[in-house]
Amino acid sequence: MTGSHPPIAARRLRLLLEEPVQVPDDLGGTSRSFAPRAYLWAALTPVSSASRSTERTLADQPGQGVTHRLSLLWRGDISAQMRFRAGNRLFNILGTADPDGRRRTLVCLVEEAAP
Repeated sequence: MTGSHPPIAARRLRLLLEEPVQVPDDLGGTSRSFAPRAYLWAALTPVSSASRSTERTLADQPGQGVTHRLSLLWRGDISAQMRFRAGNRLFNILGTADPDGRRRTLVCLVEEAAP
């Protein structure tokens, strides 16, 4: 995840950050659902097939396929259990990184999932 960071103006995609919640079901158990947490602005960059193996290693998810990179303003409360929603598109978070260690930009490696 090297290279220049997209400028703030490139963060045009409005995303909904969703967090998992346990919802009681009728049988006494629970099921996992997602609740809205925050709206964020991000730059969405597709990951080329040539760099997917490198990105997959960085995401520490050997079986997952990184499909996009999201760049947004720094937040310290985003984890791999959460997901992003952009309209009908869902993005599962595979890993996060602070590229320069200065807490200015957060880069999320994500996999687009079927809704």
